[in-house]
Amino acid sequence: MSFQGPPTLGPRACLWSRVATRVFEELQRGRIHSADDLYTVASRVPWDRYIRPDQTLAVAARTTGTTVKDARYASLKVKDAVVDQLREATGSRPDVDTEDPVLPLRVTVKGKVATISRDLAGSSLHKRGYRPAQHASPLNEALAAGLLLLSDWDRTSPVCDPMCGSATFLIEAAFIIGDRAPGLGRTFAFERWTDLDRADWEAAKADARARWAVGKTRVPMLHGNDLHPGSLGLARKAAGRAEDLAETLTASLYRHQNEIADPALYDVALGGTKHLVERYLHACEHALDWLSQVPMDERASRARLERFRVAWKVYGRSALMLSGGATLGFHHLGVVKALFDAGLLPSILSGASTGAMIAAGVCARDDRELRDLFEHPQQMRLDGLKPAGLRRAVRTGALLAPERLYDVLLHNVGEATFREAWEHSGRSLNISVSATRSQQKPRLLSHLTAPDVLVARAALASSALPGLFPPVQLLRKLPDGSHTPYLPEERWTDGSLDGDLPKIRLSRLFNANHFIVSQTNPHVLPFMRHRGRSGLRPAISGVLSATARTQGATAADLVRRATSRSTGPVQLAARQVHNLLSQDYTGDIDLHPQFHWSLYRKVVSNPTPTDLQGFILEGERSVWPHLARIRNETRIGRAFERCVRLLEGVSPR
Repeated sequence: MSFQGPPTLGPRACLWSRVATRVFEELQRGRIHSADDLYTVASRVPWDRYIRPDQTLAVAARTTGTTVKDARYASLKVKDAVVDQLREATGSRPDVDTEDPVLPLRVTVKGKVATISRDLAGSSLHKRGYRPAQHASPLNEALAAGLLLLSDWDRTSPVCDPMCGSATFLIEAAFIIGDRAPGLGRTFAFERWTDLDRADWEAAKADARARWAVGKTRVPMLHGNDLHPGSLGLARKAAGRAEDLAETLTASLYRHQNEIADPALYDVALGGTKHLVERYLHACEHALDWLSQVPMDERASRARLERFRVAWKVYGRSALMLSGGATLGFHHLGVVKALFDAGLLPSILSGASTGAMIAAGVCARDDRELRDLFEHPQQMRLDGLKPAGLRRAVRTGALLAPERLYDVLLHNVGEATFREAWEHSGRSLNISVSATRSQQKPRLLSHLTAPDVLVARAALASSALPGLFPPVQLLRKLPDGSHTPYLPEERWTDGSLDGDLPKIRLSRLFNANHFIVSQTNPHVLPFMRHRGRSGLRPAISGVLSATARTQGATAADLVRRATSRSTGPVQLAARQVHNLLSQDYTGDIDLHPQFHWSLYRKVVSNPTPTDLQGFILEGERSVWPHLARIRNETRIGRAFERCVRLLEGVSPR
């Protein structure tokens, strides 16, 4: 059968179809006279919309008639068309993975008509995820559901199966009575596609879970009998295996297990060759999803939730950290966009200076609003830097006007507090600010530490580099909506001075232990371009970088000690210089723009719309080579978060 509708209809069909085994989306159709013509038909598809060079594909073919007799040759011609088009456009090509491809394609040839489609499901839809094992010749789940729907059963009465085997009829009957979506306990190929409407997909799953939560209460007693002891054992295991699997998984999953996160895996090939690792992670993710969705009573659900919470805490969470960098920090927008498009944006973000402005804008928006921002970046104001004037600069010691930057931040971020931003987007925003008193400590502001502080004001303070902007007083929102000073006696400056990458504080607040760092600091970028590479030049660069940092930090430490008995600006400046030079500016995965000296001309200037587009593209380019690694290293953590939210009754965002 065939049907038409919006792009969101395909994923929903996979989720709810009880009798289909595949759902294909047609990409191209054309007439052919030989198998070689398949290359021409496939070349008409704009493949860059559907697959990136760092991803994988597989092509299956089915032919009838005499035009194309060899299905394997048909698959090869389509594969060649995809690979050649991407290689010509990007210089690299996707690999073939017949086990777990990102893009499974199907070629159908009937007579002289060829159709090229992509398989939304991946594995057959009859694989619901509840069968632990199977005896010989098990009943196909989709067939069982189809027979039930074609029978005279009224879909509400109890069901008795005197030859139940592994209870496929009974389980499918329970799903039908309880209005459970058949695909709720499994994953699909389309979930890794960049053009998936993730907001609609999460809404569809949330609706399915809500319907099952209500429907399972009306499932009557179901009876099954069988003379085959092996079949009965399998039926019992379908109910009892969940706790054993949960115990095994939660006890064995940890961040650096078997070195599957070793960066050396990506030294030669950035993606497409770690098939064993990817299959292992896929199996773990699928098992965790199944455990969070398998039917259970309230007591078992609470126990499962507690087990998952403990395991998630042991495993840890990932965070995206956006450094300072003045105007160069707009590169972070492209980093966020690439991660968001790939479904890999962490729910924990931190930012300092310009990174704080970008993180604030991201965390103040939900997925729909963020998608709209990336589609229409011109809605952002870019005129935040305005000279203060000579007289005012002499009086305040600051060259730029803070009120202009604050107006721009209010336009781009809004008047939300940290708590309101978290409740709206589900993302935890963290902004670093530095103190202006020598005895005061730097702060990491978040919905946990400063829930009522205005995000825009915190971003302004984090961007207040001494000499460019005066120190900033934070504001908090009262219940009536009015604003009042937060810690009235304190003033705050650029967060990069004391906490560009606050990894320790994020670990304590959010249990983060895996850090993706987007680095744009002008004093750091020259030393980043060879980081992580092998060879003589990167080795020499690394030695020189380490030497320069050590000598600078030592000199700053001597100055700090020499002024330790001083008070006021001298001691504060010495401490900030020491902290600036001695900080660790790297993470587990480091992203940064390609360095060239011309970047310094744009460090303190308002970007033009053309500049902004360039920064976004450069940010995306810094992420693309690392996508496979980021996906693999965050996959289990994302699965734990999704499962915990589901068991808590909160829709995953």
